[in-house]
Amino acid sequence: MRFRTVASAVLVAAGAVVPCMAVGQAQAQEPWCGASWLGLTVEPVGQSSGSQRTASIVLTNLSRESCVLQGFPGVDLAAVGDNGRAALPRTNEQGQPVLLPPGGQAKSTLTYATGTDTPTEIIVTPPDSTTQLHAVWPTALGSIMVWPEGATHPGTYIGPLRG
Repeated sequence: MRFRTVASAVLVAAGAVVPCMAVGQAQAQEPWCGASWLGLTVEPVGQSSGSQRTASIVLTNLSRESCVLQGFPGVDLAAVGDNGRAALPRTNEQGQPVLLPPGGQAKSTLTYATGTDTPTEIIVTPPDSTTQLHAVWPTALGSIMVWPEGATHPGTYIGPLRG
């Protein structure tokens, strides 16, 4: 069961104000954002500390109606790791529902350690979906260190979606 309350927020993207709604306790009737409703972009954010950097995984509602997302996107990197594809671990943070009006965005923070691997593509599976969205790995993000699966303190990981 998904609980939803609409509380207004504002998101500024490329100089334009696009509303984004935080969703909480009461129920709303907005549909879940299907992968076919979403666009994917990857944006550099900055250097956190030393060799650790951050980027935003941005899901934009391309449909003509509002929809809801909650949780973590599945994030894989192509052309890296032992198998040529690496699935990124998630943080322990809790994701909150996010209401996306048409054009609204939800962002997930990708924290990564710089390294020797340069992905060719980032593959994102929105929450509660099996359909994947693809984007070219931005050259501005540089190289990445992919930690072995099951590493106790990976330097590369993904956070929950936020409005």
